[in-house]
Amino acid sequence: MMVMRECVRRHGRLPDTIVVDGAKEFMSVYFERLLAAYSCTKKTRPAAKPRFGSVCERLFGTANTMLIHNLQGNTQINKNPRAVTKSVNPRNLAIWTLGSLYQNLCDWAYGFYDNKEHPALGQSPRAAFTDGLLQTGLRSHKLIPYDETFRILTLPTTAKGTAKVIPNQGVKINHIYYWHNSNPGGASLIFLFGPTGVGKTTLLHQVVKVLIEQNSRAMQLDCGHIPVAHVEARAPESGSFDWKDYYKSVLIALADPFVDYKLRTGSSRIEGSGSSQRLIKSKANLSDLREDVAAIIQQRRLIVFLVDEAQRFTKMASGRRQQDQMDAIQSMASFTSTRYGLFGTYELLQLRNLSGQLSRRSLDIHFPRYQADCLQDVKDFKRVLKSFACQMPLLEVPDLEQHWEYFYERSIGCVGIVKDWLTQALRKALAQSASTLSLAHLTPYAPSVSKCMQMATEAIEGEKALLQSESELSRLRQKLGLTVQEPPTATEALPNSPTCSTANKKHNKTKKRRPGERNPQRDVIGGAPSVS
Repeated sequence: MMVMRECVRRHGRLPDTIVVDGAKEFMSVYFERLLAAYSCTKKTRPAAKPRFGSVCERLFGTANTMLIHNLQGNTQINKNPRAVTKSVNPRNLAIWTLGSLYQNLCDWAYGFYDNKEHPALGQSPRAAFTDGLLQTGLRSHKLIPYDETFRILTLPTTAKGTAKVIPNQGVKINHIYYWHNSNPGGASLIFLFGPTGVGKTTLLHQVVKVLIEQNSRAMQLDCGHIPVAHVEARAPESGSFDWKDYYKSVLIALADPFVDYKLRTGSSRIEGSGSSQRLIKSKANLSDLREDVAAIIQQRRLIVFLVDEAQRFTKMASGRRQQDQMDAIQSMASFTSTRYGLFGTYELLQLRNLSGQLSRRSLDIHFPRYQADCLQDVKDFKRVLKSFACQMPLLEVPDLEQHWEYFYERSIGCVGIVKDWLTQALRKALAQSASTLSLAHLTPYAPSVSKCMQMATEAIEGEKALLQSESELSRLRQKLGLTVQEPPTATEALPNSPTCSTANKKHNKTKKRRPGERNPQRDVIGGAPSVS
């Protein structure tokens, strides 16, 4: 199984025919299942016919003479038992673990033997392998991904061939529990919203970078695999969002080679009968393009699809049209097992609750700005300014932290606005050959007060829309038939108020007494009561 894994890990392929001997492990069900899964033919070497294994035996002999017999702790001296002493006994010199021996064997096979000229080939084995691929074709469509499915298929089973299913733990094989969620749930749509200039686009590109790095190996094995793709929703020109243009940008982002053809032609039908039949082709409509997008997503094995400026989806003629399109996106995400990430401003809040199904299958992520009334946010904002200053190619590092309030008021606490502002000011400072950045460079490029007021108004309104009011909670409980909790009065809300304290004391000291039993606190003794 290690050899099978190594073939796929290095080359992404398995041979069409595998020759094995009569060992029991090659007759096992799990080995047969692996070969059947990848359409490999097994040929069993006849017993007592050493000529059938001459190639393998020669490779074993070469590996022994060139590597194994030269390692510390080799057992060649055991051929002459009288020569074995305590100082040269292989049992006392054994230092190789299975992992270290495997790594050493790989270094010899791939670094030395594979590049050494073979006398029968007239070239190195690696050169012969490369020439064979060039002559017969790469056949990238037959590449096998080295993923979790393949690794599980190359694992051995139990000695009995069966395993017990343990509830809530899985299947136990060789003291390891394996499990798989047959019906995984979760959010297929992710709404990430925040104020303008907070850094949503930068976060999107960072997510794309991380996902590509994590799936780089799979992309090397499968040239058609695209783990993540992203587009920017274009602003509508006629007041209504153009979904055909959006699907076109999705096909381009997924590198569909037939995108132009799919946009020109859509469905076709045959009209007439007999010799008067004719083929009628219509232009691609939204349904055709949606099916094309779903097909290319499955072909590329897409994991995540990200849309920037997704608040432009709200530019529709009617709310019903919005719900239909968002339901179509959610349905496509579920059908293709792909997560959609919608990045945008607080206008995205209009889309997340268009229907109950959309609410259940979506996840809200708030990307807030830095708040001036939060001490930790102020510290982080100053730290960001210091980081920007240290990255500027100037002779003297500017002290931006001392002007943090000026930066905050003209950026409303959004780092993206600060970055664009500093970029323009730095360009002017470099043009003037200045040694550092001063207020003279910053002031001309600072956002105006009117712009900041507009951005602050939109940000505060969006933040207020996320707050959950007591009245909304009461309406929800009333609609569900639950007891509506009355909000506490101003007096009850203050636990240290005299009225609340007296009421609690009176309630706590109330107890049942027999009729006629006097309360010692009822009569005043010794004149007027003292006031303490």
